[in-house]
Amino acid sequence: ALHVYADTYSAAVIAQECFCSAQPPYVPPSFTRLLLATKLWLSSGCPCIDRVDDMLQPLVNWASDSTTSRLRPDLAPEIAQVLKRVFDTKQGSIRCAHELRNALNEVTSCSHLSSDFLKSHVKTTKVTESVEERRRGPRILATISQPSDDDAASAVAPTTKRDQLWDLRSWSLASPHVRRIAFVLASEEGAHIGSVAISRLEPCVPIELKIRLAACFDQTFGQTDFTETALKPRSSIAEKQKPKLEVAGYTFPREVCPIPFQELVETSTIGLVFRFVRKVYLDGESLRIGGGRSRRKYGMKEATLIADALE
Repeated sequence: ALHVYADTYSAAVIAQECFCSAQPPYVPPSFTRLLLATKLWLSSGCPCIDRVDDMLQPLVNWASDSTTSRLRPDLAPEIAQVLKRVFDTKQGSIRCAHELRNALNEVTSCSHLSSDFLKSHVKTTKVTESVEERRRGPRILATISQPSDDDAASAVAPTTKRDQLWDLRSWSLASPHVRRIAFVLASEEGAHIGSVAISRLEPCVPIELKIRLAACFDQTFGQTDFTETALKPRSSIAEKQKPKLEVAGYTFPREVCPIPFQELVETSTIGLVFRFVRKVYLDGESLRIGGGRSRRKYGMKEATLIADALE
């Protein structure tokens, strides 16, 4: 029987082609000859390989082909580093699918979507107090249970009000989470959602996805709550009232960002929050000491995050 590493190696090869899908795959001649030999070997009833020179020699030639690079030159550097650990036989290499998945998750911000997350937009809560009050004390929220099958027909009503909070603070949101949020908010399933609360994003979420997520929320400055006037449908069905964004207990958009800059960096929410404020204190202490001049020094990492957030 083949070692489990054979499946891991195959998964890495397939993953490489997926990440380079914009380019046609390169097939080395030695591999083409191996495929032809394999076809003949299968048609011969799969005899023992060590007794079939016509199968063994192409296999050896392909495995020892020094002109064939296992890594494609157009592969992203961070992805290449992970796949290199699969193709490499040295210590520290990846030998099972679990290790490969975890390593790719770290550099792509991909993660498994749990059933609880997939159903979280159904079990929303009705907001009965302001966001600022929730920050100061316990929540007083009425849980909305998931509708039964008998009530499925009436679960989504055309007159549904956006008065529900979709609380996602229990999850660190990766790329699949962000895509799911955008999908729900753009569908009838999210018609009842008036605000979405998040606590952090994964560091590797692409800025394109953050921009897509930001577009799902209301960016009208000066409106602090959902009034009956604000909730009235617009003339165009496509122009529906968008929900509010809530980060760290604060509702956005707002004139000045109340969240310390360092907290935005640590929670990877800077690329999202910056699109809902007009002013940010890079030194969070200035909010608490009346505009004092005590400055925190930031480096290239923070400068890059700011540049991406302002894209």
